[in-house]
Amino acid sequence: MMWSTLRRVLPGVDLDELSSLGRPLFEQRPRMLTEAARTIADRWPGVEPRWLGDALSVQALAARTSAAARRPDRTAPSI
Repeated sequence: MMWSTLRRVLPGVDLDELSSLGRPLFEQRPRMLTEAARTIADRWPGVEPRWLGDALSVQALAARTSAAARRPDRTAPSI
């Protein structure tokens, strides 16, 4: 899912705030995205929890990709 799509379907949702509210939920224990989204959906009335879950998923993927790219054991491919 593209960030532009998320911004369109989540008007008024600060994605950084969503991430900061969602992250601790997954650190407590494994959860389904829908469960986490429903837990924090009260913060954004009128927004479908499904879209919140999708945003959490995209943000988690982006965070993992970013962290993997910063790993010191990764070396640049030789040309």
